[in-house]
Amino acid sequence: MVGKLLEEKSFPRGAPEFKPVEPTTPTNTPKAAVKKKEKDLFSNKEQKVSKKKKNKKKDKTQKSLFDVSTVATLSYSQLSEGQVLLGFVSQVLEFELKISLPGHLVGTVPITNISTAYTTRLRDAADATEGQDSDELPSLNSLYSEGDMVATAVVSVSKSDNRYSVILSLAPVRVMGGRLAGVGEICTAGVESKEDHGHIMDIGSNTVRGFVPSKVMSKMGEVEVGKVMWCLVTRVEAGVRSLTPVPGKVWGQECSNPSVHNLYPGTKVRGKVEGVLRNGLKVSLKDGLVGYVHIDQLKDQMDLVEGYTVGSEVEARVLYITPTINNVMLTLRDTRQKDLFKGVQAGQLLEKAIVEKTHSNFLVLKLGPGQFGLVTARNMKEGKEVMKNVKKKFKVGSTVTARVLALDYCGGVAVCSLQKSLLAGVQRLDQLTVGQLLSVTVKSWVTAGLLVTVGHNVTGLVPRLFMSDVQLTHPERKYLPGDKLSAKVLRLNPANRQLHLTTKPILVKEEFTIVKDYESAVPGTITEGVVVKLSKEGVLVQLWGDLRGWVPKSQLSTETIEYPEKLFWLGQAVKCRVTDCDPARDRVSLSLVLDTMVPMGRRERGRQVLTLGKMYTATVVKVSDEGVEVRVTHEGKQVPAMIPTQHLTDQVSLATIIASSLTVGQQLECLAWQKDVVTVLTRKKSILDNWANCPKSYEEFDVGSLVPGVVVLVKKFGVFLRVPHLEKLVLCPTRMLQDYFVEQGEGIVEVGQTLWAKVVELDRDEMKMVVSC
Repeated sequence: MVGKLLEEKSFPRGAPEFKPVEPTTPTNTPKAAVKKKEKDLFSNKEQKVSKKKKNKKKDKTQKSLFDVSTVATLSYSQLSEGQVLLGFVSQVLEFELKISLPGHLVGTVPITNISTAYTTRLRDAADATEGQDSDELPSLNSLYSEGDMVATAVVSVSKSDNRYSVILSLAPVRVMGGRLAGVGEICTAGVESKEDHGHIMDIGSNTVRGFVPSKVMSKMGEVEVGKVMWCLVTRVEAGVRSLTPVPGKVWGQECSNPSVHNLYPGTKVRGKVEGVLRNGLKVSLKDGLVGYVHIDQLKDQMDLVEGYTVGSEVEARVLYITPTINNVMLTLRDTRQKDLFKGVQAGQLLEKAIVEKTHSNFLVLKLGPGQFGLVTARNMKEGKEVMKNVKKKFKVGSTVTARVLALDYCGGVAVCSLQKSLLAGVQRLDQLTVGQLLSVTVKSWVTAGLLVTVGHNVTGLVPRLFMSDVQLTHPERKYLPGDKLSAKVLRLNPANRQLHLTTKPILVKEEFTIVKDYESAVPGTITEGVVVKLSKEGVLVQLWGDLRGWVPKSQLSTETIEYPEKLFWLGQAVKCRVTDCDPARDRVSLSLVLDTMVPMGRRERGRQVLTLGKMYTATVVKVSDEGVEVRVTHEGKQVPAMIPTQHLTDQVSLATIIASSLTVGQQLECLAWQKDVVTVLTRKKSILDNWANCPKSYEEFDVGSLVPGVVVLVKKFGVFLRVPHLEKLVLCPTRMLQDYFVEQGEGIVEVGQTLWAKVVELDRDEMKMVVSC
């Protein structure tokens, strides 16, 4: 029965019954033709178990899941909020610090993220009113310098247009994260206040404060409130930690019992090399703790991992601890060395850089004695493709021309590029000069104006007032990203990385003398500027650089102009002549009266067609603080005119109330009072009622004549008034303003006020008249 069962097939669709095959001579039968024998799951025959030989060699080399063969390079995507890292100040700007981080990363510390005490001083300085006493806020330049080592905490990491932005903080409340350092441990502390016996320090705790005795702090020189300092805990008491900021003690202290809880960035540790990895070292610390040293963090760029042997002792400092997996990342570099890049600047062109070391994906260049540059594979050629066969194309000892992109104080190298597009053109601000003509590319539109790029690495701003010759309602519609424009350098401050340009065609296309400082502001020099402020007394003109000039009302034109705001506008380009330069008083005086030009306002005056003294019906077009803009129908044409706020009534105190009650389209009965660059109308009842009865010329005036007048100008010696029919102003001396003694007219009368004037002196030949009010 059993034998019968064995002869039957298990399933019709199963594998065919195995039949012994007679041995034949081998043929070149393809492997695919040989069917694989499947296991008989229903057979009673004993199956032979084939024992596989164990690969003893493989078992010996099998590693733990947590062992690593390479040291991971820190990237932007690995950064997380709250992570604490050791960084180095690479650039000090006016309102922020640039920080070099491990992995050639860069972060930014805004001025508001220095410390709590510094932010408080910053807020007090911003809230202080003019004339109010407030302590002088120290600049970031006085607190930090390039190469300074700092402990930073990640505040945020964002990505936009494939670019990462990392915001950092130095404030102990973020960096310490509530951790309290013990005796012999280092920390960062912010100077909170100066007391009689020492300094109170902020160590990031609400319940515990740090304290540095005055005798100890005196060794550090002048210390500003708000500065964050490296300190060593010398004593622990209830609610207080005694600290010392003396560098010798801080950096000489070694952590004797390291753990992931007390290893603060910058802590000095000692360990032994446990393994030599492909791109770094594995170091064993005390108490079974393991640390890793990336190849970038060896003693210098010429230091090789092959030069270290297992069991050799090394001295290192903590860079950061990787979150979650708690890997301790170390550096063997001399972190206190600050003069790494003496004579080397970001943007500098180096023509004879020597290839010192080649790798599959980077080059090490020797820039000078003890100075090295790093060129990644992406920076070796143009385009997105990564260069291959680096070792063949760049021989050790050959020379190349490289552009310094940035200074990495954390890795101790200058990040360089060999791309041809970066080897030419503008790469840094100190290559530019004020007035230089450039070709720029529109980057984006911001509230302050237009952001443009100059070359590949330089970004500048075109302020709103310096874009176009005419006022644009929607400038963002005219200038689109990618547009090429011609521009001139307007202002330049390489120290603070500030670049302002102008794209006004008048300033860009015309040739003229650039007046950018007091040395070039020679009286008689004719230049171009832009109106940046208007007032009743004159016009403020922005020249070049940080230089501005003042044009008094008398120098605006040979024509009398009482309302400059109706002739000029903000952003208007004007040709002007330097009349005076006084560096001691920080003053430059200008004039718009030029022999080669028609006097300003003459054309506008010629367009005034309304008859003085005639009544007109005016329609309100616009109401502003300065007055009411109206239109008058004259001979079938719409003529623009204005009613100054003070001319709405004889009562100056009621003028603003009346102006606020007016609406666009409302019609007003007015009298044509004066012809300036625009016709001035008035609604003063004293003028309207007496215009026809007033003398019409100096011949008709007599001593004792009484006429209404409007105050135009108030000086210390007297008040100038405009009276009906006379073009020239009349003077009322200060002594004749009141029956009692008056030292000056200010405070007694104001511009636009109506006064009754009595003629006391009259010179018909000179057309001068003195009145009393």
